[in-house]
Amino acid sequence: MMPSLAQCTAALMTGEEPLFATMGTIRQSGVSRMRNLAIHPSETEWRRLFMGGTPPATGQRMAAHLKLCAECWDLVCRLPRPVYYALGRPVPSVIPMSPLEIEAEVRNLVSHCLERLPGGGTVVVAAEWPCEALMLHVLSLSATRLRRLGRTAEIAETVFRRDEAPPRPSSEVAILLEAPYYPSLHDWTILPPGRVSILAGPLERWPTSDVDVRFAPRKPSEAVPRLEPYRQAITDALRGGGASVAAGIVANALGCDLPPGYLPPGTQGPFVPVTDLHGNPLGWSSVEGQWLAWQVVNEFARESSGEVAHLLVRAVEKFRSLGQSQHGPARRLARSAIQSGLISRLPEGMEGVEGS
Repeated sequence: MMPSLAQCTAALMTGEEPLFATMGTIRQSGVSRMRNLAIHPSETEWRRLFMGGTPPATGQRMAAHLKLCAECWDLVCRLPRPVYYALGRPVPSVIPMSPLEIEAEVRNLVSHCLERLPGGGTVVVAAEWPCEALMLHVLSLSATRLRRLGRTAEIAETVFRRDEAPPRPSSEVAILLEAPYYPSLHDWTILPPGRVSILAGPLERWPTSDVDVRFAPRKPSEAVPRLEPYRQAITDALRGGGASVAAGIVANALGCDLPPGYLPPGTQGPFVPVTDLHGNPLGWSSVEGQWLAWQVVNEFARESSGEVAHLLVRAVEKFRSLGQSQHGPARRLARSAIQSGLISRLPEGMEGVEGS
């Protein structure tokens, strides 16, 4: 029996090298075995396979090849672990709930939406910072469930770059990610009957005295230890990856993705593509987990607030040089820096960022 794509991915994620040695043999003639080993897939092709971008038939052939080829197995074992995506966002593959607990959360959220639909309204979804992937996972499953129940459900967009909230889709249920970052949610909250908006974001960013948070999946204590490898990678890049990388991490921590061309060619960093809901890269990039990046940057700011302000200016200048105007990512970045408490006022070099 050939290993499935899921088994291949699991082997990479866990480092279980004996996987293919214990799964039986493929019944092939000597000729077909030799043909299967004659052409080795490239590193790019293996990466595409584990990102889910390979057609099923090709994936099965590659899985068969991998079982027989020690050379390719060595290559695959050296590849970085696959990136986990939820709603197009790269996040740590840490979901601190069992499938049964997740199902209960999905049912609760779907029930809230259906109850609100006749009169119209909003449902606020928030989670503590270690549960970013969990929240997105629940939102994704809830949107799918609503569609199966015959309702229309859409996510506004997966790239975080706007200063103003994106237009609300015309669907019955619409989901806005990182909603607390936007200064006005009028189009998302003033709704006619038959329309519900799900406003999602980190719990600490919501003004809880004014917002009724109806749904907050919480199991942060179980997630934190498993997030340590991701935290360490972001910390190492922030402190030792160079100014451009560090400024990019600060931008991500403040809820802003990096535009195409942000990093100089050849620069290494902890950034991976942001994708659409079908897994297609959109040209923008982020660390794996912006909520986690915020924790790292906030801790760094307590040691060196002046350096963080300098990195913030550098990120804004880079955005401007790439044509990302002050009314887009640069303005979002400046406003977020002040609202989060990371800085108390705009540093020199950012005075031209209006509306912040």
